[in-house]
Amino acid sequence: MHRFTKIEQQSGEVVAEILAAAERLKAGMIVMPIEGAKGLVEMLSGRTTQQVLRRAPCPVLAAPA
Repeated sequence: MHRFTKIEQQSGEVVAEILAAAERLKAGMIVMPIEGAKGLVEMLSGRTTQQVLRRAPCPVLAAPA
């Protein structure tokens, strides 16, 4: 089975757009690059990351860019 990545660009409130796109695309995973994080706790403490992690309909991979 082939898997394809779809990239979209949207405007609006970041968390709402990420979650809406994940639902619309029936995403298997959300990948979020984290800028400037020095450690795991700092990386996951961002407001956007926290909200997506708590509300996402699928697994979330958040890693330093």
